Amino acid sequence: MSEPPQEAEPAPADGSSEPPVPAEDADRAPGWYPDPDGSGWRRYWDGQGWSSASPEQLAEESGGAPAGRGRTVAGAVVVAVVIIAVATVILATSSSGSHSHQAAAVSTTTAARPPTSTRATTTAPSTTTSATASVTAIAVTGPAITKAVDAYVAAYNARSIRQLGALFSPQLVRRTGAGEVQNLARALVVYSGQFAAETTPQLALAGVYVVPGAGQGGAGARFGVYAHGHRTRGTISFHFTQAGSRLLIDRLDIRDH
Repeated sequence: MSEPPQEAEPAPADGSSEPPVPAEDADRAPGWYPDPDGSGWRRYWDGQGWSSASPEQLAEESGGAPAGRGRTVAGAVVVAVVIIAVATVILATSSSGSHSHQAAAVSTTTAARPPTSTRATTTAPSTTTSATASVTAIAVTGPAITKAVDAYVAAYNARSIRQLGALFSPQLVRRTGAGEVQNLARALVVYSGQFAAETTPQLALAGVYVVPGAGQGGAGARFGVYAHGHRTRGTISFHFTQAGSRLLIDRLDIRDH
């Protein structure tokens, strides 16, 4: 773009072709300075005179950004980028240190846990579950309980210690009206004494009731025993426990009236 025509400056009084140097610029070193005309732009002083227009002025006239402003903005962008990069490095270092401390804390906490406690907790339920799964309770029906009661009456009337022993659980608890508590061995001794004293004892039950269940059951009745020429009456109750496909008597309560 061509520069606008400039007004011709008056010729110097001494007849030379160059205008005289202003007194305030006589000692000015060559370089860029604010426009002495007050335009707000910069102009170049070559030691003899001012340039007609500064690069900023020429750039603006051609539609571009002023060179001085471009350098200023570019400098600001560079500074901003440097600041952001430094801040990112600081944050990354801080975050890494924080994660390292957290990882160390978690590692220390995990190591402090006693491993034996965890094994005991996980092993015990599996053992219990296995033991529970190996025993499946069957339904103890009324007819099965009635059959077991009849087998007791038959063994007693046959005066057979062997048959009675086969009907009792090894954990038998036998209670009598006198308050005596007998285990299996003691109960068989008592039965042996009764059979020795009476050759033809006769046990009869009346009013029998049964209580079915799962893996166990119960029964009760009134009894009468005829021995030594007289009859003894009372109540008797049974508790049965499952033993494979059989029912065994594990509790027997006898009350004389």
